[in-house]
Amino acid sequence: MFFLPFLIMITNAMTLITLPDKIIWNDGSISGFKSQVKGWMRQHDNILYYTKSEIFTFNKQYTPYKDEYIKKMFRYQDENGRLYRKRRGGKQYLDDKPGNTIGDVWNDIYSFQTITRSKEYLGYPTQKPEKLLEHIVLASSNEGDLRFSNMLLSDQRYDF
Repeated sequence: MFFLPFLIMITNAMTLITLPDKIIWNDGSISGFKSQVKGWMRQHDNILYYTKSEIFTFNKQYTPYKDEYIKKMFRYQDENGRLYRKRRGGKQYLDDKPGNTIGDVWNDIYSFQTITRSKEYLGYPTQKPEKLLEHIVLASSNEGDLRFSNMLLSDQRYDF
């Protein structure tokens, strides 16, 4: 199994101090060979992320509010034209929070087993959707940061 030696190698290379958390990516697919397994079918991947120290970059990610939700919940407008809703004696402005915070279970991004005709799919069996990688990169780096791509043997490039 490739994963365990890689995990040990990366652990030694980084002199890990902390494993803050893991992300569960529900890839949205129980089909093909997976559906023939006797017992519970794996429908997710665990994504582990490491930091080298207690000080690290983390930018919360959001899914935008749906238009219907905005119309229903943000019904008030102040003198500057900003939309808000009343919250426990105060106001919550729409532009203060860009949407719903993304937690550690991601179920809004489908795998290539589900979306097989995606234009970004290059045919690599372990290729991940660009949106999944975008969440990770944007959450763990700032604009202008140096970023490492481990897509050494693929033609995949990302511009986020």
